[in-house]
Amino acid sequence: MQALVRSARVVLATAVVAAAGALGAHPAAADDAAAGVVIRKVDTTNAPNVQLTVLRPPASTSNSDIRLSENGKPVVTATVKSSSDVAMPMGVVLVIDTSVGTENGQLDKIKAAAIDMIGAKAPGEKFAIVATNGTARTVVSFTDQADILVGAVNKLTASNQNALWSGVKLAAGLLTEGTGLQANVVVVSATADELSPAGTLSAAADELKADKAVVFSVAVADRTQPDVGNLQALASVTGGRFLQTGDAGDVDAMLTGLQKNLASQAVIDYTSLGGDALDITVAVGSATAEAHIATGTVAEGSEVNPDKVVGAAGPSFLHGSTGLFLVAVVTLGCVGLLLYGLVEIVSKERNQLRRALRPYSDDPDEPRDITKLADSEIIKKAVAATAKAAQDRGLLEVVQHRLEQADLPLRPAEGLFFTALAALVAMLLGLAFFGPLGLGAAALLFLYLPIAITSFLANRRRKKFTAQLPDTLQLLAGSLRAGYSLIQGLDAVSKQCEAPMGTELQRAMAEARLGRPVEEALQEVSDRMGSDDFEWAIMAIKIQREVGGNLAELLMTVGETMIARERLRREVKALTAEGRVSAGVLLCLPPGIGAIISLLNPTYMSPMFSNPLGQYALIGAGVMMLLGYWLMRKMIEIEA
Repeated sequence: MQALVRSARVVLATAVVAAAGALGAHPAAADDAAAGVVIRKVDTTNAPNVQLTVLRPPASTSNSDIRLSENGKPVVTATVKSSSDVAMPMGVVLVIDTSVGTENGQLDKIKAAAIDMIGAKAPGEKFAIVATNGTARTVVSFTDQADILVGAVNKLTASNQNALWSGVKLAAGLLTEGTGLQANVVVVSATADELSPAGTLSAAADELKADKAVVFSVAVADRTQPDVGNLQALASVTGGRFLQTGDAGDVDAMLTGLQKNLASQAVIDYTSLGGDALDITVAVGSATAEAHIATGTVAEGSEVNPDKVVGAAGPSFLHGSTGLFLVAVVTLGCVGLLLYGLVEIVSKERNQLRRALRPYSDDPDEPRDITKLADSEIIKKAVAATAKAAQDRGLLEVVQHRLEQADLPLRPAEGLFFTALAALVAMLLGLAFFGPLGLGAAALLFLYLPIAITSFLANRRRKKFTAQLPDTLQLLAGSLRAGYSLIQGLDAVSKQCEAPMGTELQRAMAEARLGRPVEEALQEVSDRMGSDDFEWAIMAIKIQREVGGNLAELLMTVGETMIARERLRREVKALTAEGRVSAGVLLCLPPGIGAIISLLNPTYMSPMFSNPLGQYALIGAGVMMLLGYWLMRKMIEIEA
């Protein structure tokens, strides 16, 4: 992506230069070319106190010219000082292209401009000089001795070949060694690079950004043609300035004006209006500059105004109008499909099998005109594709079993499709508004939530079924003693019992009327409900039907045994209540404390949400909390 952006900038810059040449445009004057505001550094570590270091336009000499706004609101009270007043240590690496030759005195003019820039430096300001003729080399390392620097410039000689990008990379290395200095690089070039290995410019740009350096590049298109596009791109990606002239004589005024700017940088202190992320605008006259930073952090160099806003959530393309429009369209479409499916689910019959069995049930008058889910061909195809993918992976049967246990009126393919649709909507919204943290949270929530809901409903239904079983067996035993057959007794009991017992027995009776053996129909109920107690009752019925005996007495005995088991279960539940409460408290305590701290001191918690490292830490913590909760629940889960 960075390479693509860099290439685009190069093409744009080349097009601009070509257009200017075609129109016969004259080079910009030194002051006009240097016009503009550069925000060098933003420090919010002492929030709400914010400090900015700003490079002012050449024409700006008064602190009262500076206007400041934060998140669109003007900052009324701010303290502005000069960099000399705060003793800012400053370093400048002067990269000089000496391959320009001596014709027309071009090199002499550039050397004179460099000497004048050194002469205008502030006391204590350190310079280093790099030459790029033939092989890039350090002429002199960082020093504040003007006579040494002037002597080094005077010794520069001309060459016919240029290793400009190797010289820029060498300058980045000098800045790495010059720790503690404000990093500035001034590149003066009049010819294109011929000797640097491929990829040197990209590597140099990365090193300069790591050094928090700002590049000021000067292109001299006198009798030679410099690499204007890459010089402009290098200044742009580091947050610096690009200057261009067609006369080497203008370089003197450019470099001298630039040095005056560096020496008179403004240091601005003000009290923030608040917020997790700050959009700061500095205006001097008609020139403006913007900075984007998360509260509690420091941004310097290219970090001040990056392609991706610091502290903003989600990928950069989502913050443009086109990206937000696409997200809105996709989200609304998914939400519409989801709501349509939910409405259709509510309006249709609860179970397709019950529709097939209705002619054999006791309610033949029940309406049969059922609204079909997903009449749209697109949704039908989507559901069919989901069913095929789930069937190939063996997931369809598992989902069907869980839906039947929870008694949800939904086909497995429909459940998977609409769950995936809801997860996609949630993940898009989470990514757009909360970044990676929102994406991870939405993925965890909407992929785990359907499983949790179906498990909860299935467990609640199973517990109610198990609690109804002793009374059901006693009622069935009473029917058998009254002279009913087993099928008659089951049919009578199914009509008197509430759901889920009555519903499941009615389904088993409908299957028996279709010719399925009653033992198999009851066994299907046991498998569907996952009830061990009901399994024992079925086993007793099977044994009695094979060897004979008093089934009513046998069912009474089984019922009494189940009553005793239910009593034991409740005792175990009471004894493990403390463990369950502890698991719930440990699950809710960290988010609760985090929410309280966020309300009381938002700036303290904001890095956890604005910084990618903090977002990943929150996602990891959430996963570990859920895992710990699951382990604690397993430890106190005692089968009785």
